[in-house]
Amino acid sequence: MSDPPVFRSNPAPLWRRALRLTLRLGLIAALAFGLHLMSVWVHDLTGQLNSIDHARTMTGILAVSLLGYALLLAAPFVPGVEIGVAILLVEGPSAAPFVYAATILGLALAYLVGRFLPLPWLARILADLRLATWAAAILRLDAMPREDRIARLCERMPKRLGKIAVNYRYIMLAVLVNLPGTAVIGGGGGILTLAGLSRLFNFWGVLATIMIACAPVPLAVWLFGTGFLH
Repeated sequence: MSDPPVFRSNPAPLWRRALRLTLRLGLIAALAFGLHLMSVWVHDLTGQLNSIDHARTMTGILAVSLLGYALLLAAPFVPGVEIGVAILLVEGPSAAPFVYAATILGLALAYLVGRFLPLPWLARILADLRLATWAAAILRLDAMPREDRIARLCERMPKRLGKIAVNYRYIMLAVLVNLPGTAVIGGGGGILTLAGLSRLFNFWGVLATIMIACAPVPLAVWLFGTGFLH
């Protein structure tokens, strides 16, 4: 196999690189601010469900809240789970199937974004942000066949743990999605985006995994009510 590509500094003039860096940092900041505003808006919208009597209006607000919940859940480092819990608390067991479906939609969307995001483009973004080491790692990942990626993952982890991580990666994915404290690595959206970027997970396998992993809470609410959520 040929040597993996090595990232080289951009030969563009300094002013052009500075402008591009400023624009991309501005875009990232605008995106983060937009997600924050969307999160606040969806939270407020969900809070209105208790005070609305008109069935058609309530159905529309619930549908928009569920869509917003799915989109926020797909975004790394954005707290979207609280919205799903709020909808369950307000609407009760009748909303459980819809919250479950929105959860699956959001996490599947996060995986697909990572899966189809062009790695060379991502490497260029990282390089412009002066993260050359990460950019080089992304380029090496892009150049590797799937089997080599699995072998490299095994090499970088303790022997027994590496084999478990590879052979039972869908189980580990399910555990990570449900593990408290994963917000530091992006929450469910971040985990699924990374799974897509790794190119080590099949879409249908991921879909089956998140359908099973995300079922317990909505199923419990559907069967037993929301008492345990308080």
